[in-house]
Amino acid sequence: MPHQKEEVLKSQASSSQQNQGTDIVKQTEKGAAGEDANLPLQSNESTRHDLEQRLLTYARRLQGASSDPERPSELRASDDPFSIQMPLNRTTSRMSIPVAVEVLAEVEKDASNVANNLVQLMATLRASLADVTHCSLEHLECHSEAARELHEAVTDAASSGNRFINECQRLDQEMRDVGELAAQIKAMRQLVDHFEGQLNRHLPSR
Repeated sequence: MPHQKEEVLKSQASSSQQNQGTDIVKQTEKGAAGEDANLPLQSNESTRHDLEQRLLTYARRLQGASSDPERPSELRASDDPFSIQMPLNRTTSRMSIPVAVEVLAEVEKDASNVANNLVQLMATLRASLADVTHCSLEHLECHSEAARELHEAVTDAASSGNRFINECQRLDQEMRDVGELAAQIKAMRQLVDHFEGQLNRHLPSR
């Protein structure tokens, strides 16, 4: 019998706690509705559903703790349904608006700085590309001019070489004629020497 009485008392305590939690939730919902009637209906329904779920969990844990007195309590402050943060009313939302504006201003300022840095980077890159292109064009012009001058020098050298070869061939041809003339002069000298010898033999000596 004492055991049955203890169970009855525990069930009555848990049911009274659940009823108190439900009443507090209803009062909280009424107060929130009175403070700000413009809150979205969907947000209130989701908040109510969340509160009901938290109340059920809290009641189950209370029931488990009361059924086993030697078991350490596992309840945390975050599990307390009355510690649930209600949706922001108009006063807190007004207080958060300047903070949001300041954050947006900082974000806009940072975005502007990033955009300016990007513009400067693109301008520097464009100037560098222009300098590189100009240097490349000058290099190509110098290379073309050097190749043209080298081609002209090679052409002149080839022409001079051809003229020198032609002169050498002409001189060789003329030297052949000179060789024939030298051979003829040599033959004539031999004849003169022979004639002089015969003449000296037949003429009386004085």
